[in-house]
Amino acid sequence: MFFNTAKSEISSDETEQLKQFIQKIDTTFEIEISINSYCDDRGSFEYNLRLAEERAQSIKYFLLQHTIKEKAIATVKANGEVQLDRSNFNIDGQRKHNRRADLVVNYKTKIAEKTIDTTSSEQEFFSNSMQVGDKFTLDNILFEGGRTLLLEESFPALNNLVLALKNKPQYEICILGHVCCTSYGLDGLDHDTGKRNLSEARAKTIYTYLISKGISSSRLSYKGMKGDFRTGLGDKYDRRVELEIIRINN
Repeated sequence: MFFNTAKSEISSDETEQLKQFIQKIDTTFEIEISINSYCDDRGSFEYNLRLAEERAQSIKYFLLQHTIKEKAIATVKANGEVQLDRSNFNIDGQRKHNRRADLVVNYKTKIAEKTIDTTSSEQEFFSNSMQVGDKFTLDNILFEGGRTLLLEESFPALNNLVLALKNKPQYEICILGHVCCTSYGLDGLDHDTGKRNLSEARAKTIYTYLISKGISSSRLSYKGMKGDFRTGLGDKYDRRVELEIIRINN
């Protein structure tokens, strides 16, 4: 998130971004949030360090006021000023980028995991105890690396999901696509299109498949979650598709 020049107050635009950041946190995990704040190169070293500290504390206070518990905030670090790259002539752009704070969520222990064997009976997908907001991972849904192409072994689980949705028409779901290692690997890049939206594209693949099997699009939506929500179990398990219950009709 970014700050205006010489300001530590959170702007209205960034307020909305922070609210979305909080909403995307997977609350089935214990979390650790790190806040690292920066300034541009203008002003003295002492002034910029103090300003960076004020920015970090503004974010911490906002998080605490919006459902985040203090024990979840592991690190609050003021890094002060970031020097310009003199080989880059976009000085204004650099300074705007440097007036920022980076927030990172580290997922630790699973709190209340709902695991479902998607190779078994379709009745096991949706139990009577499920509520709006519940999420579960689709096991055995596998894609080719860097692509949206499903592997053959994915279809038994998908077809069980189709049967479950037909037998339980009261459920509306959002399909959440995840990838791993977008910052240092290629899992965020769709090799077929060249777009860096692989988590969304994979979620859309499941969405399109379900529609092709007779599930109404009015019951479905999809969203790409990028690589922001790690399981802590490694890259294989971070490349996943989840279902979230978004509505249960009477």
